[in-house]
Amino acid sequence: MSKGSGIYWIVPIIAAAICIVVWLYLPVSVVHNRKILATRLQWDIAAWRKDGWSSNTFNVIAKSNDALHVFLFRTNVYNDGQVQETILALSHVNFRRKGFLAGTTNAEIFWVAADGSVKKVKPAKP
Repeated sequence: MSKGSGIYWIVPIIAAAICIVVWLYLPVSVVHNRKILATRLQWDIAAWRKDGWSSNTFNVIAKSNDALHVFLFRTNVYNDGQVQETILALSHVNFRRKGFLAGTTNAEIFWVAADGSVKKVKPAKP
């Protein structure tokens, strides 16, 4: 066997494979995830409103699993000096201890941070 042969060529291949796997499975940023989930909350509110705010539609929308929880959230939030009445909220595993999304009846979405601050969220473009 000549010098340089053997298992030495495997190390760069394994390192490249590890880099690819890490790159593919890196979590998306919280801000991007927030925009995607804001779009989902807008769709849920629109579906509920289209059905006349019926309890049957709400039972379909109000889903919960290990990662995502959509729930009734009737309260007021204050954004830029204006009162916004919210109806639904969405919590996600990536938001833990950071905040949650709240949606109004006209499908405006707000980020309610853990410190109580409120910021309007622009949903992701389809």
